[in-house]
Amino acid sequence: MAFGDDLDMEQVNSMIGARDQIGLLYIYSKSCAACSVAKPLYDELKAAGLPIHFGTVCTDTMPDVWEAFSLTSIPSFLFVGGDQALASAGFPRRRRCSSQWQRRRRRF
Repeated sequence: MAFGDDLDMEQVNSMIGARDQIGLLYIYSKSCAACSVAKPLYDELKAAGLPIHFGTVCTDTMPDVWEAFSLTSIPSFLFVGGDQALASAGFPRRRRCSSQWQRRRRRF
């Protein structure tokens, strides 16, 4: 079920206030390379027919979303519902991913 794409803050607040279902917000920027890599994951989740609301928020057109949800990086996936942000997940920076992978590799 889609709530909408490129939501404004009023629509985001409506999605958060939806007591009937959990929502998933995909927060991105049009100029972010990592965001374009993460977008197919959002599209796949949306197409899976999960019983949750889906919506996207572009930080280019709605920069106040950074402060509203205490975001530190994009892309971010934010689970919302019942008048609150429930959890968020972001993508680690490439350097951090690479160093974590190298540490795991050394164990074997």
